[in-house]
Amino acid sequence: MTGSPPSQAPAVRFDGVVRAYGGRRGVDGVTFDVPSASFCVLLGPSGCGKTTLLKTVNRLLEPSAGRVIVEGTDVAGVDPVTLRRRIGYAIQQVGLFPHMRVAENIAVVPRLLRWTEERISARVDQLLESVHLDPSEYRDRFPRGLSGGQQQRVGLARALAGDPSILLMDEPFGAVDAIERAHLQDEVLSLQRRLRKTILFVTHDVDEALRLADTIVVMRDGRVEQAGAPLDVLARPATPFVAELVDSHDVLRLLSVIHVGDAMDRSEKAPASGATVAAGMTLRDALSRLAATDQRSLPVVDGADVVGAIAIDDILGAVRRVGASAVRR
Repeated sequence: MTGSPPSQAPAVRFDGVVRAYGGRRGVDGVTFDVPSASFCVLLGPSGCGKTTLLKTVNRLLEPSAGRVIVEGTDVAGVDPVTLRRRIGYAIQQVGLFPHMRVAENIAVVPRLLRWTEERISARVDQLLESVHLDPSEYRDRFPRGLSGGQQQRVGLARALAGDPSILLMDEPFGAVDAIERAHLQDEVLSLQRRLRKTILFVTHDVDEALRLADTIVVMRDGRVEQAGAPLDVLARPATPFVAELVDSHDVLRLLSVIHVGDAMDRSEKAPASGATVAAGMTLRDALSRLAATDQRSLPVVDGADVVGAIAIDDILGAVRRVGASAVRR
């Protein structure tokens, strides 16, 4: 079964993409679009074809059939080196050059693009600050002197150095601990929303996919099982495989993809006192805060304004509505 993210001008289009290895198809007729400035996650178990598909975008692997179209151009007709310089690429192993200092690692693509040294230096400092590494402390370090999380931050900065509109990320946080992983996820989300990059992100971690994605593309045996928003994939799985993969009966996961603003009582706008929640937070966040207070409900804020309130009944009602919608569908 194939599916497509929401319709808009795509940054990347997979059109019947096949990648064969001997007599086996690692990617088998994949078709879907990745909208511009969106966060698209390829989700599935090891060996399902998600990394293989990702590598067809920057021609690290060539399709056996079909087309990969990037910003309106079939990549088969683009010089691979030129293509890779305009597409960011971050991987789990990071791949920093051990003999180069941090600033030199980040500057690799800008130098290939023949930027001036002044522009490169400013870009290095800007990117280090954006990934929360003080340039004065880190730009002259070697990779061996960095923690795993710091290396991943430098790898992300390097992937963004040439200001690409598209960023490919292949299990980039798989080798760091859970706390550092959550911090890196927050930073990537913040960067994506601020810079409006298109991100195509590979993971086998369901919670990571639900947290990051605008669109999740679930893959199995080289094919797309379902493509859609996190709530659709979780609440309305298209196949038994998808339902089992995302554990669609897990209520806590469901709470993690419904936002407070979609469940709050908008008629209740009492002045904020004590704990509050933001409209953009998840119901899981709201439930956690309610459990930590003696308040029956929490004011919901959007910036400095109180826009409603959220109570346990509102949270349960939202879950029941989603469940009922899934059953009707």
